[in-house]
Amino acid sequence: MGTSQSISPGVSGDPNWGQTSSAVSNFANSVANEIGNPSLKENQRYNKKREAKLKNILNKYVKAAGGRKSMSTGKSSKGGKAAISTASSFGGFLNVVSKGELSSYAENKGLTNFANRSKEEIVNFLLDDICGATTNFDEGAAKSALDKLLNELLEDVSNSSEIDKLLQDKIATDGIDTILIDFFGTYIFEHLSQPLQERLFERKGEDICNRTMDEIREFIDSELETINATTGIDSVNWDNPIDCEKISKEIFDNVLKVFENE
Repeated sequence: MGTSQSISPGVSGDPNWGQTSSAVSNFANSVANEIGNPSLKENQRYNKKREAKLKNILNKYVKAAGGRKSMSTGKSSKGGKAAISTASSFGGFLNVVSKGELSSYAENKGLTNFANRSKEEIVNFLLDDICGATTNFDEGAAKSALDKLLNELLEDVSNSSEIDKLLQDKIATDGIDTILIDFFGTYIFEHLSQPLQERLFERKGEDICNRTMDEIREFIDSELETINATTGIDSVNWDNPIDCEKISKEIFDNVLKVFENE
């Protein structure tokens, strides 16, 4: 569960975050009711209301974190800036991998004897290299998101050569932009859940809390499957940090549009 250290001073007492918390609690009530009455989810009208509750959570979240425009440009003090910075660096790193230069990249950055490094050592190295130290709630959410994404991507591999091949295959198949969409989706979940999960745990208990958060994560993932390929992605110079930041902001904006009410 989260700790009080994960909650920034701006979250506690913020009315917009309070509305997000209420929306999460409201959905948690539905989850609890479904445990006692599983047939509820067989009702089409009920499922529409259920989906509306999930959409409301994400819409409230975007407002609480500063709004789509402020978040996607890195101007919000409540969220988004660290996500853009991390995605920009991560995109540049993925570009290096796509060229077959992972080993030399790691060696040059100080991870010597790369060929004999474990998955855990490589993931920790990448987290420090891409994210650096975390000094606030937003940076912590971005680093946690990258940690979870890397471990999901690398779940079935164990050594450096397998990591290199899997990432190259993933980039070739999906593209860097799609991987960054996955990162931003994971970031949104981490940024949303960290300040609210502990309170939900206290109010609803561990089982309802975990089920509720799992449902929110699955909803985010399913909604982001609708995003089309980013226009102009092939023209991005991933070697240029300015281009990396620009396309990261565009991708983040497209992600946030999915959860913003029209």
